[in-house]
This record gives sequence, C-alpha cells and structure tokens, in this order.
Amino acid sequence: MLKKLLTATLLLLTAAFTASAVEWTDTIAVINHAITANIERTPKALSLTVIGSGADHEFYYHYSAGPEGETLEGADVTDLSGCDIVVSRNAKSLNVEATGAVNRIFSIPMEDESAFDISRTYTNPALAVCSNSDGSSWSLFSSGFSVGFVGDIDSDTDMGFKMGQSMEFTLDNIAGIQWKDRTRHNTLSLGIGVNWRTYSRSGEGLLNLSDGKIGIAEVAGPEGYAPLKSRLKVFSLQFPLRYNYHWKKDFNIGLMAILNVNTHGSIKQRYRNGEGEVAKLFQNVNGQLRKVTVDFKVNLQFCPGVALYLRYSPMKVLKKDAGPQFSTLSTGLTFFY
Repeated sequence: MLKKLLTATLLLLTAAFTASAVEWTDTIAVINHAITANIERTPKALSLTVIGSGADHEFYYHYSAGPEGETLEGADVTDLSGCDIVVSRNAKSLNVEATGAVNRIFSIPMEDESAFDISRTYTNPALAVCSNSDGSSWSLFSSGFSVGFVGDIDSDTDMGFKMGQSMEFTLDNIAGIQWKDRTRHNTLSLGIGVNWRTYSRSGEGLLNLSDGKIGIAEVAGPEGYAPLKSRLKVFSLQFPLRYNYHWKKDFNIGLMAILNVNTHGSIKQRYRNGEGEVAKLFQNVNGQLRKVTVDFKVNLQFCPGVALYLRYSPMKVLKKDAGPQFSTLSTGLTFFY
C-alpha cells in the first residue's frame, strides 16, 4: 500500500513539474498604444518594430528572434499601429500578442533557446537611452512649461497677494534623466529647471525694504503722490524629483518633490509722484530670501501635452526676522508635459 502511495505521489509530482515547465511565462515587454508598429513573421522567425507609445512619441522598440541563420525573406507583414502589445515567451514558444485594431497572437516555436538568435533594442531616436535586460530604460529628457497664479497662505500679515494678480512661470525640466519600467506605466525622473514668481499687491501700502526688513509701508509723499502697485519677485533654480504614473492614453498623474535654490529677489514699486508722473523704484532683497526651500507639486494630464498642476510651498519665502512670514500655493497649466 505504501509503495503504491509513493508511486502515485511521484507521478503527481512529475506531472506537476512537467506542467509548470510548460506553463511558465516570461513577459519581455508591454507596450501601450503603439503609435506606429509592424511585425514580420515566418513560421520560424519574427521581427517587431514599434515607434511611439502613448504620449511618448520618442519611444522606440525593436525585437527580433529566430534560429541562427534564419532570414525573414517572404515574411508576412502585419500593421499593429494603435494596438497594445505584449511580448512574452514560455517553454514552447515566443509570442507577440496584439489587442485593439488587431486582435491576434503571433507565435514561433522556441523549444531550443540556445539555438536562437535574439536581438532587442530600447532606444530613443532623439536622446540617449540605456536599456536594461529587464526591459526598463534610462534616458535623457526635457519637458514642461508651466504658467499659473500664485497666492500667499499661512501668513502672519495680510500681504494682499491675490492669485488673479500674482503669477508663476516655470521651466519644469530644462534637462533631466528618467527611468521607465518595462510596462511604461511608471516613470521616475530627476531634472533641473527654473521658476519665477511675482507676488503683486495694489492699493494702499507698498512693499518696501527698510533697515534690512521687508514690510508694507504707508509711504507719505508730496501733494499728488499716490501709491499704485508693488511686487516681490523671486527667481529660483529648481531640482524636481518626479514620479509619474501613465494610467492610459493621455491620462497621467505626476507627483513631485522640488528643491529650490532661491538665487534672486527684488521689490518693484510703482507710484504717481507729485508731478503726476508714474515713477518706479527697485530694491534688491537677495539677503532677505530663504536660500533653500522645498515645494510639492501634483500634475494631472487630461489631454495630449497639457496638464493641470497644484504646487504647495510649505516653507516660508523670507528669512525669519527679514519680513512677514508666509507660504504660497499656486495652480495653473503645464504644457509639453
């Protein structure tokens, strides 16, 4: 009885092992919404070329496989443009599965991998790319111009900075490096950019630097004098660390932590002098700015190349004892996202 039980167990284990050897699947690449793609296939070999994936028009992928010395002469060519494509293999075959405009699985036998000649390339026609064996890739990139409104929050003084008057301009990534996983859903990047913020107030009281401290001054003047407008401008180098999730075509969400190095600040006053003429006064306030601050930004892409953003700056703009203490919140649009 024990002998029969051991024999049955051994047969079951052998069957399970054999089944698992056949059923394992290794996913080589997942390409969402191939912009331009075609596959060439003979009974023993195939070649897949993809240019563009989703919103990434610079994406390029090429995969070819077949027995050594096998050519694609007389191959069937199928257009897979617009399809989602998955390249995979198992113990028996190499498979290219397309869904969308074409719903089909292209397979070639692959029982003896050692006899196969396999070539794969992730590359970017415009920028340098380094691809990894797991299908992920590193590349240089440049993207993002943002314009929006900025206002003060969490302030110990009524600064009078209104979003309708105060503006923000950002070159998000003049240059950077990014990593994409093989599914193309997840991207992690680090870049360098620049940011200009102009905090404007109008009406009574002008921003003014006096005795090394910024304040809102009720400046007296001769008859006919009238304050018009003043603004605080801050220029920063920024270093954004971004995680981006590509959900589906033209829909992305990006999360950023941004290190700012604030290199320049100035105050500009506009007023009407005693002669009724509009005059201007400029004051340098580099010494009153915090040199390093950290921001957090969320991007939500909803159509090709355009995203909404919300940016929160929890750290105070000015040094302690250098003027009113306030943080900022901005919102707007990012183009070429």
